Amino acid sequence: TAFFEELYVDVKDVTNKVHEAEVMLRDEGVDVSAHIIRHHAPSDSVLEASVTLGADLVVIVSGQESQISEMLFGSTARNIISESHVPVLSINIKYYEND
Repeated sequence: TAFFEELYVDVKDVTNKVHEAEVMLRDEGVDVSAHIIRHHAPSDSVLEASVTLGADLVVIVSGQESQISEMLFGSTARNIISESHVPVLSINIKYYEND
């Protein structure tokens, strides 16, 4: 179905996008550790990983969700922001795409 095809494409591109961001940050001299973690609840994955890894900051990229993805995963960022014990930086990618 169209839903699963869209979801597959989104998941397929995640690894490449994470790797690209990690390389760009390293090129700028940022000590970065990027991880892709799968869990039954994405917000739980991020929160657990931030503790396990001793993270100083959690970065969330928003604004690129399709309507279907937003409907299913829209509360993930809100959960992370409200439950995190470390600072969370949320970047709306739509702002940067208009430049």
